Amino acid sequence: MYSPLVADDGLIVFHDVLPHPEVADAEVDVLWREIKDGYEHIEFVERDDDRGWGPWGGIGVLFNPPRARRSRARTVPVDVRNALMDDVARARVETAELAARLEDLERESGAEQQASEQRFAELMAFREAVEDERKRARAQIEAVEAELAQDRRRWKAETRRRRDERRREQRAWDEQRAHWEEERASSEAQLRRSEAELRQSEALLDQERDRREDERREWMADFEALHEQIAALAEAVE
Repeated sequence: MYSPLVADDGLIVFHDVLPHPEVADAEVDVLWREIKDGYEHIEFVERDDDRGWGPWGGIGVLFNPPRARRSRARTVPVDVRNALMDDVARARVETAELAARLEDLERESGAEQQASEQRFAELMAFREAVEDERKRARAQIEAVEAELAQDRRRWKAETRRRRDERRREQRAWDEQRAHWEEERASSEAQLRRSEAELRQSEALLDQERDRREDERREWMADFEALHEQIAALAEAVE
């Protein structure tokens, strides 16, 4: 298919030349097995590279032209093959170095991820501690608020009790003062009545005294008249 488009000293490279049982549509290995024996070829595969899904990938290189058109004199030069193998070796070394570097990066990334997870765990623990502390503080605040509310209720109840007590005392005092006022008014009325009776008694007494004085004067006048009559009779007798 591709050989007419490639120079006689060119290369045709296939990837994924290994069988891939897990991917049924990948049939590059079938084509590779069909055509590789018609060319000088090289395979770059690692059949032990199992990453959980079996061997994977694989590179196949065909040296153009096919064996049928290649004369003995036009076999692949040794220096070309050696150069290609050297390139492959360098590529493998570079791949190994890249793989080692990748492993180092993965270890560093794993260490950083572990450190990040540790920091995240510490932050979460700190967050939980802060949340617990906030909950404890909230509980303390709620307890203090409840205690303050209870104190306010007790204070209001005590204030109402004292206010009611003062009102009762004030009512009792007002009632007592009203009773005293009534008693004083009654006493004053009684005193006024007594004074009126006294004045009336004094007036009656004065009238009685005047009457008796008049009677006494009448008696004295009668006595003098009688005395004069007696004296006249005595003179007459003599």
